[in-house]
Amino acid sequence: MDKVGERVARLGVVPTAHLVTQHEISYIKHEVEGRYTMRDYLRNDLEHEIKIQGMMRKTINRAHELHDFGTVQVLEDETLVRGMEHLLDGKNDIVSTRKLNDNLSHKY
Repeated sequence: MDKVGERVARLGVVPTAHLVTQHEISYIKHEVEGRYTMRDYLRNDLEHEIKIQGMMRKTINRAHELHDFGTVQVLEDETLVRGMEHLLDGKNDIVSTRKLNDNLSHKY
């Protein structure tokens, strides 16, 4: 996120750090105080993740249209590539084929 904030600042915009302003301009709904079931937490997280992914794709596409390759690089590096390196390295080492680290399995 720091890289995104730095990129925004380099483009001449002052990124907001105020929580009220962030809440006002956010496209993610705010969860009100209270207790939630695990199902509700997971559903809300999934909905938010889907919204974030959609907005990131739109923003990256718009940056491509504007030939703003600095923004494209920052956004793709942070959101699309790092989390998928295991899929791109050609080893096909997805979760189901990884060995369990025995050192970690009994620390509960």
